Amino acid sequence: MDFEDQEPIMVSNRVLVPVRFVFQDIGFNIEWDKIARIATLEQEDYVIIITIGNTDFTVNGTVHELDVPAEIIGDSVMVPMGPVLRAVGYELGWCGGTRTVVIEAPVSERVLSVTHGIEIFDYISAIERLDEIRALADNGDAISQYILGWAYQMGLGVDGDSYKAMELYRMAASQGLVRAIGRMGTNYLWVLAQKKIMSWATICL
Repeated sequence: MDFEDQEPIMVSNRVLVPVRFVFQDIGFNIEWDKIARIATLEQEDYVIIITIGNTDFTVNGTVHELDVPAEIIGDSVMVPMGPVLRAVGYELGWCGGTRTVVIEAPVSERVLSVTHGIEIFDYISAIERLDEIRALADNGDAISQYILGWAYQMGLGVDGDSYKAMELYRMAASQGLVRAIGRMGTNYLWVLAQKKIMSWATICL
């Protein structure tokens, strides 16, 4: 994404982005009331209202909190991206080393769409179509790699194999699938916890 007039900035360890670039790019229409200093973001399912200087915003009338208030920098309305996008179903990941935000569009847990027109209504029904999922994963489809990894991790439809699961999660994560990045992090923490428990057990013995 190109930011022509104003680049994202960090304020109190939160990323503020120009509304016009980010939210128009994902399909929101934006109206700006200069007098009231209110930005209204509208999409088919959502109406977001953000007031400059306030520490909350509304989505379809429901109040949500902001980490830092929206503000005007130069000629751009700048908003903290995380709370607003999460409120409408997006997932975000942060890579501190490269100061990069990864945004994943909403993916319903009940309806996951993968390439070639295959629809998966939930993870359990996906197990019944593992041959199709495996073929898509082999062709590089990130969501299919994630689902297949989940199958290996849970031992559903295939023999359980945590190493294969992690490799598939890694492949999906390398394509920016935030869900896979989160799953890898959770699994690493579990492994570290297990090692700590074993270490304590050895000391006690």
